[in-house]
Amino acid sequence: MGFRRALGWLLFAAAFAVFVLAAPPGLYWLDSGELTAAGASLGIAHPTGFPIFCLLGKALALVPLGEVAFRITVASALTAAGTVYALYRLGLLWLGEGGAATAGAALGALLPAAGLTLFRQATVVEVYAPTALVLVLALSLLTRRSSRAGLALALVCGLALGLHAQLRWLVVAPALAVLGLRLLRGQRALAAAPALLALGAGILLYLPVRSAAARRPSADWGHPATARALADQLSAGRIRRAFEDQMLSREPRVVLVHTCSFGGLVLGQLGVLAPIMGALGLFALARRRPAAAALLMWVGALDFVYAIWVNPMGIEDLQNGVPLHLALGLAAGAGAAWLGQALKRAGAAGASAIAVCVLVPAVLADGPQKWGSSDGPDRLLHAILAQAPPRGAVLAQSDDVNAGLWLARALGERPDLFALPTQHLWDRRLIEQVFARAGEAPPPDVIAGLLARGTVLAEDGPDPLPGVLSPAAPLLRLVAPGGDLRAPPAARLWAALARPCSDLGDDTMGRRACSALCVGLGKSLYLSGRPLEARAVLEAALELRPGNLAALTNLGVVRTALGEPAAGAALEERALAIDPDHYSARINAGRYRLQTGDLEAARRHFERAHALRPQAAPPLVGLAVVLARSGHPAEG
Repeated sequence: MGFRRALGWLLFAAAFAVFVLAAPPGLYWLDSGELTAAGASLGIAHPTGFPIFCLLGKALALVPLGEVAFRITVASALTAAGTVYALYRLGLLWLGEGGAATAGAALGALLPAAGLTLFRQATVVEVYAPTALVLVLALSLLTRRSSRAGLALALVCGLALGLHAQLRWLVVAPALAVLGLRLLRGQRALAAAPALLALGAGILLYLPVRSAAARRPSADWGHPATARALADQLSAGRIRRAFEDQMLSREPRVVLVHTCSFGGLVLGQLGVLAPIMGALGLFALARRRPAAAALLMWVGALDFVYAIWVNPMGIEDLQNGVPLHLALGLAAGAGAAWLGQALKRAGAAGASAIAVCVLVPAVLADGPQKWGSSDGPDRLLHAILAQAPPRGAVLAQSDDVNAGLWLARALGERPDLFALPTQHLWDRRLIEQVFARAGEAPPPDVIAGLLARGTVLAEDGPDPLPGVLSPAAPLLRLVAPGGDLRAPPAARLWAALARPCSDLGDDTMGRRACSALCVGLGKSLYLSGRPLEARAVLEAALELRPGNLAALTNLGVVRTALGEPAAGAALEERALAIDPDHYSARINAGRYRLQTGDLEAARRHFERAHALRPQAAPPLVGLAVVLARSGHPAEG
């Protein structure tokens, strides 16, 4: 085996070992629990369903190696290491022979894997690592001109429909255009490409077949058993409806904020040298392999637009940027090879030195987050399960809590527990499915029916629930109107929160989840007449996550209620420094400035709130009070 091929396998083995070592021992935050449940039970994940991932996850779930969540995490580590190997081979294909080309190909393979985004996706249960592998394979096939490569590309494009929806635009659309053009130019063998594309796309039949099975999987998010439901699942209709206020923004300032946030994230992870070397690489590729340069620019630009405009919700969660990092890595590798080749005899050494200089900042960046996974998700899940009495119900809003409950149900843990996503209570078929597992008929009023069965625990969030949320921990207790609002003493609440929220270290996702739990508890304590305890809990939420807007705004309310309007106004100003268009913070800040007598500051806040929501009454009322106090009641 030649050195160049051996190096590729060495990179694969090293990457796989590092990813497995960095993986958490069990459950992770966000969607990982739900995807683990979908894999373990051969279920259907959230739109667009990801049938390839579910099949791969089921295969690995059968391997007796650690917890089920860890077994399926190995799927991410394996496909991410495969992506490293595929990037290296693609770099050799594009850059040619010689030591400089080899060094450039190695840089192109390692740079994306060193960045936190791909590193994170390689060490948790997610769909982005398999998606990255398919993307690189498609890029390789796109730049090969043989009919055999074209037929393989058609099959890969069909299979790509069973992974992340981004692949439809990143590779399927350009591949169809390229294959059609080649067919018109005389490559008659490509006439079989539509059949191979359809064969690969047949993986999508997994979704309606599995959903319509007599024994439905524990994780059946969209239950796409009909043509209409399947179309909604594949188009991510439910997600688009849920996040329509954040997607496809027409506000230039909002898009600019997302651009700065995402751009800063990329630079912080890969270093400043990476885009500089990438620009040189694109220039070099444009002269020698224009099709390759065009593909990299297409992938990078499209992914950037997707991150800042289509899915800005995924920036903080590190769910955006994998395709951009792959394109940037390949381009940077091409730049290093080009500069090395210009050095003639010293080309290999020069390219290697350049590669090290580009790679080291990415390797050193974000170290605690790469290796800082904790068992916090497992602790949180089991704290919630312990809190729920027999035949209890849980109404969860966040991915962290919902995903853990999906997994518990898939593994048969607490089958007596009713677990429902609050934001999907409108989905009657989902309700029927949950009640059917318990052998019960769903009641006309779901909330009333759950309260009649026993204790209902609820997670605080943006979707309002009927009744009152009474202080409890980790989740709150839903109380029917007129019900008993008594809550445990503060010591018991703190002890219940300490179990899942201690020893999180640099686990940023865990700190965010626990901060949200503290905010919910703090709000409930305040509404139940315990402001001093609410203040302590909300301050703890800020310690866990200093930029938590909900914690800042609610603590401002509590501090003002305790007779400290200046402190409340200062907290709202901190929130507005993070998000100048936070409506509630604007209204609160205006009201608190009225209490402190700062009429000019109050007027500015109310005017901005009115611009944000022209039909809302509170900003107009606030402006009227400002005018009246400033001696112009007629204008008010």
